[in-house]
Amino acid sequence: MADELAFRAPSRTRCAPGIPARAASETYRLANLRYTRGSESFLVVLDAQRSLYAAQQGMISIRLAKYANGVRLYAALGGGGDERPEAAASPGSPDRAEASPRASAG
Repeated sequence: MADELAFRAPSRTRCAPGIPARAASETYRLANLRYTRGSESFLVVLDAQRSLYAAQQGMISIRLAKYANGVRLYAALGGGGDERPEAAASPGSPDRAEASPRASAG
């Protein structure tokens, strides 16, 4: 719960998650442009692409942690878990239709 509250708290020291990915994207674009013009080796392009993928993966990990912490906070504050298992299947659901004698007589 503290993780979620800390993540939501405004902080001037925390960097926006998209900034490194945008910078890596621009680096990759420029490396690819230099390669197509013949002034850079393909190894530089591959290294820039690897850095871009790592930055994108970092963004995805941050987003995943944010949503997971939100779910944990919701559960810690008493949300969810109110529905009983037998109430989960509605009368019109396929599970109930197969069990009913009228559904088999057709």
